[in-house]
Parts: sequence; C-alpha cells; structure tokens
Amino acid sequence: MKEFVSTALAQDIELRIRFAEYFSTVSDDGHKASWQTYLKALTDKRKDIRSEINALERKTLALLAKDDPTTIEQIEQREAARTLEWLYKELGYVERDRSIVPSALEGRALARDSAPSTRSTPPNLDGFVIFVTGISWQQ
Repeated sequence: MKEFVSTALAQDIELRIRFAEYFSTVSDDGHKASWQTYLKALTDKRKDIRSEINALERKTLALLAKDDPTTIEQIEQREAARTLEWLYKELGYVERDRSIVPSALEGRALARDSAPSTRSTPPNLDGFVIFVTGISWQQ
C-alpha cells in the first residue's frame, strides 16, 4: 500500500498516468469509473502542461533572439525559464539542452558546496563525477 501511495503522489505525471491506466483497466466495476475519471484528469493536465511548455519555449526563444533586451524582458525570460524547469520536472522530462552530466559552472558549484571527502556522488545524478582542482603546476 505504501508503494501505491508514493506512486499516486509522485511528482512525475507520467508515473501517475501509468498508475491510473493500470487501475482503470483492472479495477472492479464499482471503482473503474473513479479510476477512469482520475486518468482523464491526469491526461488533461499533461496536455495543458505541454501546451504551456510550448508557449513558454516560444516566448523564451523570442526573448533570447533580441539583440538588446530590456530589463523587463530579461526578467520575463528568467521567469519563463524557471517555470519551464518546474513544468519539465512535473512531466518527468529532462529539459532541452540539459545533460545528466553537470556543466562546468554546475560542477564548480557542486564541488564548492561539498567537500570531496564527504560526498562521492553529487545530488540528482547517476554514477560518479570527479572534481579536480589544480593547486599548482610543476615542470
């Protein structure tokens, strides 16, 4: 039961949709309609999120294409980027132009935030990442 609840409440909407699809198919007649209603609500929400992502992506690209964006436009671009990040996470997708390997900037932030001897794996990544800081050069 504990695993069912964690899946039903998962942030990733795709997991919840698969969960609802399963139970809308195998449930008895007394519960089937409730699961089908839940499934429809989730698929409608996913469709709305995808539409919002498309609109924000268009807005972001239009703002990035400007040669000299105003301060307001720069703020709008940052807000759109932040909202896109949230929406991608809710859908369980990796944002476009993102990698599971941290960028140099993210890598420095991860290295700075944790001592190498106390954390062997950075958060939210599979595998290992090694951070090397050059102290001096010798010939």
